[in-house]
Amino acid sequence: EPLVPETETLPFNDPEAVAQLDRRVAACIVEVIQGEGGLEQMTPEFVEALNSAREEHDIVLIVDEIQTGLGRTGSVYAHRTAGLKADIVTLAKPLAGGLPLSATLIPERINKLLSPGDHGSTFGGGPVTTAVAAHVWKTITPERFLEQVRARAVQLDGELDELAASRSELGRTLGAGLLRGVEVRCPENQAKTVIKEILGACRSRGLLILRSGANVLRLAPPLTVSKEDVSTAVRILGQALDAVEIPSPDGNDSAQGTAPAHAPGSPPTRSSGESSAPAGRPTSTGATTGAATGQSAAGQSTTEQSDQGDPS
Repeated sequence: EPLVPETETLPFNDPEAVAQLDRRVAACIVEVIQGEGGLEQMTPEFVEALNSAREEHDIVLIVDEIQTGLGRTGSVYAHRTAGLKADIVTLAKPLAGGLPLSATLIPERINKLLSPGDHGSTFGGGPVTTAVAAHVWKTITPERFLEQVRARAVQLDGELDELAASRSELGRTLGAGLLRGVEVRCPENQAKTVIKEILGACRSRGLLILRSGANVLRLAPPLTVSKEDVSTAVRILGQALDAVEIPSPDGNDSAQGTAPAHAPGSPPTRSSGESSAPAGRPTSTGATTGAATGQSAAGQSTTEQSDQGDPS
């Protein structure tokens, strides 16, 4: 249940639900990619509906970029790539390279409504964490750095697609940039156990990944991940899937070991030997509307450096 009164949750990617908003709504909080909700991305139609509601009803649009911000999707801010017109942006996990620091970006029109003492934060900044954050910012915002993030993201996307196409127990690939996931097809009532076993099999082979939603394996490697490590991570994931008995979603025999027809291109070869590799780092949720509220040097998405200032 939300802690803030008069707050309700709307279905994600439902423009019709957003169309029901009116001037009684103070703010709407969203993620461009649902970090903890299965890595679903905002559709263009959902973005358009949110922007329209913001303009028509003067709703403050708050974007949670704690997982997607600061290079993770290949640009500094994911909402700009999506075309979302944010009024407030929240940042945290990668901001100080792993040290505790958060930030709330607000435009002048919001700032004018605040008086001293109205807004505070336990992790609002100190001399050490802000010095580290300044270094992180200088490291990840240059376009040459983001180009490398996008290159590794394209590689990860392609290799995950190949893996998914070659295995009947895998479904859609999800997410964007270096925040990626793949669905595991298994009975809903067994998903928690199956995912836990796959995560354990990956961990024992040197790969750290997490779950997102009920049945999605989430990969969030360092933004500085190498080409070789991306390939190693996908190979280990294949080995882990081989090691786990995954029941088919229809309740028949295990889906393990069966490979359906797939898109052009050879399926990835999976060696039986074990490899070690650095792996993913996890890390949020859906679309919330209501009254007045509401990683280490890793990467993010596609904006020009001139766009990297305050939210718009």
